[in-house]
Amino acid sequence: MYKLLLVSDRDDVLNAFAAVPNWERIGFRAPHIRHDFEGAKQSLSIHHADGIAIAVREEEEKEKIIAYLRKYFPTLPVFQAGTSVEEIVLYLNELKTVLNRLRADFSSDTFNEAEVMLECRHDLFRKLVSGKIHDPKMLYRHMRLLRSRMETDRPCILIEMAQPSRESDILEGRWQETNEQMER
Repeated sequence: MYKLLLVSDRDDVLNAFAAVPNWERIGFRAPHIRHDFEGAKQSLSIHHADGIAIAVREEEEKEKIIAYLRKYFPTLPVFQAGTSVEEIVLYLNELKTVLNRLRADFSSDTFNEAEVMLECRHDLFRKLVSGKIHDPKMLYRHMRLLRSRMETDRPCILIEMAQPSRESDILEGRWQETNEQMER
């Protein structure tokens, strides 16, 4: 069972989380609930959390929590807090998909959660570029869940490049970038 932390001072969010009927059936324990930055910080120092939802009224309070997570828990997924049971179940299923990938053991390699999160972000961006993601709200939720620092409301430029054939390779000897460096 995955463990959650909900940080909220909003009655609509708290009531929706309280109305979730069977946490174990969807693969989670009922969340620890805190109402502010200090409570979140204290909970994270005592309890393990696999995911955190933040729904506080004060933007400054939210920014303090995000800054704290960025510094001390850079790979902890931040999932969307819903205001209905249906939304919460949807968001938890998205979280569970990410957590299953983060916690999977496919090899005997040294486990590095940050690298898996980066790989998940790359997969998300590949889906976006290939036109498989159309909903801006879903994109925002997934970017937040995967701890991307990119902003969904800023313009960007997409450039498609094709490598010339070997006969006319004008970049040979000049372009030494690998796929990994290109994606950064």
